[in-house]
Amino acid sequence: SVTFTASGGTNYNFRVGGSSVQNSAIATYSTTALTNGQVVDVIVTNSSGCIATSSGIANTVNALPTAGLTSS
Repeated sequence: SVTFTASGGTNYNFRVGGSSVQNSAIATYSTTALTNGQVVDVIVTNSSGCIATSSGIANTVNALPTAGLTSS
């Protein structure tokens, strides 16, 4: 699980790989669905209607280990 936190505005459009995944006044986005190399960025709008896009964060996702158990 990872949480991204934006700031500087009144609306936050979080995008994964260029596609919008959450567009609201909530400044955080949490997910467990990222794949290795996906880029997350956010388009921030302030109360005056000015818009800025953050630089993207490329994510590294490590595979879960395979658990094993034996007995003798």
